Amino acid sequence: MPRTNVTTYSIIIAYNVFTLVGGFALDWPMGNVLLLAWAETVMFVVGGTAANARLRWQSRHGGRKICDDFAVATVDDATLNSALEHPASFFFRDLIFCLGHLGLAGWIAVWIGVSFSVTAFWVPLGLAVFRHLTEEFTDSLADPYVRRAKDLRAAHDADRRVSTQHFFVFAAWGLMIFLSVHGLSHVLVLGMVGLYVVLKTFVEVQITWSRDHTVSVDQARAARVEKLMSGH
Repeated sequence: MPRTNVTTYSIIIAYNVFTLVGGFALDWPMGNVLLLAWAETVMFVVGGTAANARLRWQSRHGGRKICDDFAVATVDDATLNSALEHPASFFFRDLIFCLGHLGLAGWIAVWIGVSFSVTAFWVPLGLAVFRHLTEEFTDSLADPYVRRAKDLRAAHDADRRVSTQHFFVFAAWGLMIFLSVHGLSHVLVLGMVGLYVVLKTFVEVQITWSRDHTVSVDQARAARVEKLMSGH
């Protein structure tokens, strides 16, 4: 059943705009904006791991395999495969990518400027943690079926964030090397960081939209039966 959570969308957009304003108007080093985005990706990975752990726990104690859940009819095969991955395997796989990204992002951050001051780093980091914990708490109050439908998407959503970060970090790192070799300004990298924040905002809104548009139990049951009858 479609649900519109205007508050969640507003928080996502407001936080990302806040980091952009911090970088371009409040004299935060743009390296801070990049590292904050990296930290948020890790939060998505932690959330996806927790979701997979919940699905396994419910499957073990509820007597129904994850694949037999009616909510499975609301997701595609790629999303389901991510949900079926063992929580530890999923966590360490994405964590390895994130640690690799941190090495490159840290290098870029030092080059374009970084500061671990309270106002320019720790406060926005705390707000990011609060934002994700609030979303998690809000989801915990939802109907159990809706919560399962969201949990089925969580790992794949985290993979999308990691993939977005992977593409950007390597592109920005390559640009940094090119500019350094030719003795050019790093202004283009600053612009890329801003573009990355815009891109990740779009991805986060899209993720939230897909989570907030789950079908009812009856619709999911009918879709599941149709899928089984068709042999897919």
